[in-house]
Parts: sequence; structure tokens; C-alpha cells
Amino acid sequence: MSVRTDARLDFGFALGGDESGWQVAEVDAYGALLADWARVDDGTPLEEAGERVLLAAAGFAPDPATGGSRWRQQEEALQRQGVRIVVHGHVDFPSYVLAAHSIEAERGHWAAVDFAELEARARAEDWAGRLRAALAALGLTPAQAYPAWLLAPCTDYR
Repeated sequence: MSVRTDARLDFGFALGGDESGWQVAEVDAYGALLADWARVDDGTPLEEAGERVLLAAAGFAPDPATGGSRWRQQEEALQRQGVRIVVHGHVDFPSYVLAAHSIEAERGHWAAVDFAELEARARAEDWAGRLRAALAALGLTPAQAYPAWLLAPCTDYR
């Protein structure tokens, strides 16, 4: 068995979820996430259930009459929204980040990070505003007061 040594640097909010618990206010007395969209019983992964909410907030309404692929329409809507729910950690104990931007470094490679350029993009593309809008759509209040650069291990199970 091999161990994945990749890492991802995300700009956003840590949502938590692994064995350390959720890092949002909307949890019950047992630490379970209370968001309605997260209580899907059909086996949908949490990040996909959240993505449905983000798609709706971005104005995505599937319409078979439009032609083209549904996937392309979804990707365009997510690009308009400008955020993703990113999975980190172990398959049995995933954690999540709501990210406006991600940089991944794979084993054997490195990624140069120009923070001045990224900060300029964050302001120009209003990453903080996009993240706040996504949090509102998801009905989540993060423990973090402000979005930040978060370094976390990647997952390789999805």
C-alpha cells in the first residue's frame, strides 16, 4: 500500500468534518452537521450535495431543451459561482474546505506560489465575496472569521 504525499493549498474556509469535527456553527449536540443539504441519504458524497446548492445559487437550472452537455452547463455555472467544496484527508475521515482557489502539488513535483499575484487576483475576482455568498447559500457559519490560505493533504479516494 502506498501513501499519497500530495498537498493542496486552498484559499477559503475550513469546514472541518474529519475526526476533529466540523468547524462551522451549524452542528447538533453530537457534532453532526445540521445543514439540510448535507443530510442526503442516497449515498451522495457531501461535496456533491453541497455542489447542488452552489449550482442553484449560480443560476443553474438543467434544461434538456438547451442542447449541449449537462456537465458543460454545470461547469459554467460553477465557474460563475467561483467556489468549490474541496475534499481533504482520508477516505474514512474526510474534511472539507470551501475554496475560491486551489493549488495542488503532486509527489515528485512542486508548485511555485506567487502570493502577490494571487492576492491581486483575489481582490480583482472578489474571492472573499464569492465565498461569503456560497456560505450564505449553504447556510453555514464558519469558525474562521475571514478566508485564509489553508494547506492540507490531498485525498485520492474520489
